[in-house]
Amino acid sequence: MALGLSVFRARGIEMKFARFSLITNQPGPLAIDAVRDAISRAGGWITGHSLFSNLSATINFDLPGDATARFLELLLEKGLRASAEDPMPTGSPEELTCTIAITFANPGPDQRREVPPFG
Repeated sequence: MALGLSVFRARGIEMKFARFSLITNQPGPLAIDAVRDAISRAGGWITGHSLFSNLSATINFDLPGDATARFLELLLEKGLRASAEDPMPTGSPEELTCTIAITFANPGPDQRREVPPFG
């Protein structure tokens, strides 16, 4: 299994980052729930997220390095095929800081809300 891995080194500290992306026809809430469940079941935890209306979402999470294959398998079980950038072999138990960018192919109606003016 391949993994997109970037390495950041500063002051003798090395941090490893994995980046995943996926495009789905599933409704946003279902796809986000599936990703959340896959992260949790693979032994990871969510550290942050960003929602971009109904077009896309980004989820930041930490995951044991040796759980990346399990994470991708769990996504496949839910009908989501994630791709990784910068292929590299996996297997290290070292913790990874990860992000997954989800793009919704059929976003449906815009979910923006009118914000009243202040004043």
